[in-house]
Amino acid sequence: SITPDALKKNLKLFINEFRMITDAVDILDANIINLGIDFSIVVSSKTNKTVVLNNTLKRLINFFKIDNFHIAQSIIIDEVKSLIYNTEGVVSINGLKFNNLANVIGGRTYSNEAFSIEKNTLKGILICPDNSIFEVRYGTSDIRGSAT
Repeated sequence: SITPDALKKNLKLFINEFRMITDAVDILDANIINLGIDFSIVVSSKTNKTVVLNNTLKRLINFFKIDNFHIAQSIIIDEVKSLIYNTEGVVSINGLKFNNLANVIGGRTYSNEAFSIEKNTLKGILICPDNSIFEVRYGTSDIRGSAT
């Protein structure tokens, strides 16, 4: 959602009291890049697949809460893999894929921001543009996993 102009103006007035004369203050809205995540794991034969899959989903949903991200924060893909690997019962990862979700999908509304995952992944890092923030909007729908 877009921040109201009145809030931006009031924030700018407040910050102006504490800035140096040579500093400038611009308050802009960030672009929201909605992400979806698909993953597949191999589970130990000594554990319940459903329980391990649900625990992995819970950990990923918690990790991708918007409160844990800030503007221009990139995603280190190995951190996500490590989170999955460190879930009790996970033996290996068969696949991990990030997707850009935009507009309306399955009755869920996302931002209109189109984003190329491939073009913005470099050396295992999903790079977020300076004026944007990554968001997994509907954790229980946008993070999908399978277990074997």
